Amino acid sequence: MDEPGSEDSFWDALSLPFPTQIDTLVVDCPELAWLRSLQLPEQLPALSKLLKKSEYTLKVARIFSPLLLDLTARWLEDQEEDEAKFIVFGLLVPAHEELYPVFARFLTRPSLKDGPLAFIIGENVHTIPLRTLHVLLLAYNRLISAIPHIYKDFGWSIVHLQRLLKPPHPDPGVRLLAIRCAAYHVGMNEAARIQWEQKHVGLPADVDALIETESGETLSVWVLPLLEHKRVIDERHRLKEAFKLCRGDAVIDAIALSRSIIPLGGSLLFKPNNLPLSKPFVVTETTAGPLHHILDSLQRRQPVMVSGSSSSGKSALIEYLADCLHPTGSSSIITIHLADTSLDARSLFGSYISSSTKPGTFEWKDGAIVQAMRTGAFLVLDNIDKASSEVLGMLWPLVESLSMAKAIGTHASLQVFNRGTVIAKEGFALFATRSMAGNSQTLAHVPGFLGSHKWRKVSLPEPTISDVSAILRIKYSEVNEKLGRAMVDVWSQLRNLDLRSDGQAFRPIELRDLLKWCQRVKLLVSSGGEPSSSLMDTDETHLTLSSIITNPLTREAVFLDALSIFFGSCNLENEKSRARLVAGCETLAKHLAIGSDRLQWLVDKRVPEMEIRKDAHGYISGVVISNTYLSAANLRSSAQVNPPRLRPFALHRPSLNVLASLAACVQNNEPVLLIGETGTGKTTAVSHLASILSKPLVSLNLSHQTESSDLLGGYKPLDPRTPAQDLYGKFTALFSKTFSRDKNVKYEEAIRVAVSGAKWKRAVA
Repeated sequence: MDEPGSEDSFWDALSLPFPTQIDTLVVDCPELAWLRSLQLPEQLPALSKLLKKSEYTLKVARIFSPLLLDLTARWLEDQEEDEAKFIVFGLLVPAHEELYPVFARFLTRPSLKDGPLAFIIGENVHTIPLRTLHVLLLAYNRLISAIPHIYKDFGWSIVHLQRLLKPPHPDPGVRLLAIRCAAYHVGMNEAARIQWEQKHVGLPADVDALIETESGETLSVWVLPLLEHKRVIDERHRLKEAFKLCRGDAVIDAIALSRSIIPLGGSLLFKPNNLPLSKPFVVTETTAGPLHHILDSLQRRQPVMVSGSSSSGKSALIEYLADCLHPTGSSSIITIHLADTSLDARSLFGSYISSSTKPGTFEWKDGAIVQAMRTGAFLVLDNIDKASSEVLGMLWPLVESLSMAKAIGTHASLQVFNRGTVIAKEGFALFATRSMAGNSQTLAHVPGFLGSHKWRKVSLPEPTISDVSAILRIKYSEVNEKLGRAMVDVWSQLRNLDLRSDGQAFRPIELRDLLKWCQRVKLLVSSGGEPSSSLMDTDETHLTLSSIITNPLTREAVFLDALSIFFGSCNLENEKSRARLVAGCETLAKHLAIGSDRLQWLVDKRVPEMEIRKDAHGYISGVVISNTYLSAANLRSSAQVNPPRLRPFALHRPSLNVLASLAACVQNNEPVLLIGETGTGKTTAVSHLASILSKPLVSLNLSHQTESSDLLGGYKPLDPRTPAQDLYGKFTALFSKTFSRDKNVKYEEAIRVAVSGAKWKRAVA
């Protein structure tokens, strides 16, 4: 049996045979037969309450281990029995690492503000029941052994433990447990701890340090670490039995789960926010397995490297996870493109910049990686296999801090130059992506870059035809389902043209191209280009675009959109690219029932129609180019009296084709890359469209000398003479309006000489 979450295993927590598991529990505990009379929405809260009772804790946890996160998350909804909950967490968390997010949230409640032992004060040490001290100290010891940093994260003071030693508590088991817990607080090594134990407790051969557990057993604290290690190992092995049953169809309705639990990829995950999903994501049969493995890695706080072909959904999957799991949603994603060869490795961690508050000094500014750690964001390293050795070497300590050997709940850490160690905030996760060819042999290729063996590797295959159809059905629900399937069939045949081609002198057709095409067709249908009644109910076995779209003009519009999206980047001077364009046009024409003569006219002779619409006052209200309408900015509310005049622009066939393509891209918010020789009208076409629509246009001339500060802004050295001359001009203008210039000639001359000579103190004196 594979461990849950291993690469060759997949299970679904919601497929646990719940009625059978209830029967199993009742057989062990006949007094719980009343559970059978409850419905599922009532059984889950009942099991959550039973989990808090020591006599049922392990039985419920073992039988319902796939649902353990939900059962414990329900404890956050009330403020009762916090002591019992803490004891159960101490028993379960060391063997169930996935419970840590719920446990961490539980520790933030007011009753645990000063730690679980805050009730111990000097006056009441001897009045506290011995069993209460035993079970609480045992839970404390279990947790601090599995999570050594827990006392730092939540501010647990050592003072409460010291009160059990000075004056010494009469029970040796209490003293020995207090010493072992306090040793973690002070970072004591084993030799010093043994000396401390001998001083306050004695030798193991002379003193029986016994404690009573939550289940009533009696244990020796001297051998407690060995017993706990064996117990945790046994509990983890018992998980296999329950997870064996989670491989069928879903039995449990997700609605019955706690409101803070989300079922995702077969796993249950703690959702720290109640934000709605900003982007829909379709979990298909192809993505379900990789998603399951990614979630397992996130629960273990491991770095994840997602490999897949371009447009396979790597970035979309990570955004979806952030949407579901991060406290602030998908906005907390920082992506670093490591394929940039000019990337300065040290700038990723931070650098000194000119101070904005103290001129003439420098201040430290955190880099992208440190910012992601401090804010608890998702950090995505794009194309990590193309990063330089220097960058990979700088990333090594960060990846190493998330290795499998770390303790439960350990946060990523990084030593930054002389700035100390940065500890990542809760919510931080480390991802890397690797773009590869979509075939299985390439995806199975083991990466060989520096530190690749430290990453949890997940391969994301290309979506199948059925997966793509499901994506379109959910993402574009406005598009007729049969129309979507027909478009997928056309897209698949167009992709086969790339597979039959020998060279790669063109951009391959990808899934994102199909999504763009569907978006345009959706707008075409919604705008009345093809009424819903004309989307005919056709035979499933003869499903073509021409049988669904009956309007010939609409079919031509669909053809032109497909031609622009799939083949707009074809280089007609390249023979292979030109042959691919011809084959693609013939395939599209066949599916859209467009004759050869009409096809030749659409490709070679068609001139897009362009109409500029104006309102009653002569202002441009919008423009219609081909089948696309763009509205213009409203200038009537501005101070401009007369409508603006357009500069002359030759509207011949090539320029109209460019304007039509630009308009379609602007309407659908698609980025555009115009390619052509210098002086062919690329910038002029964009400028003309912007002037028609009265939209502002910002033009940037990029070169190898362009810096990021030119695009985003930044501080640059400034010659004080420049602002001084502007200020001097304003001063003289104001001075001449206020005082007589004839009487102040010497004064003005003195100021002029001081400014021109950069003598600023004299100028302002």
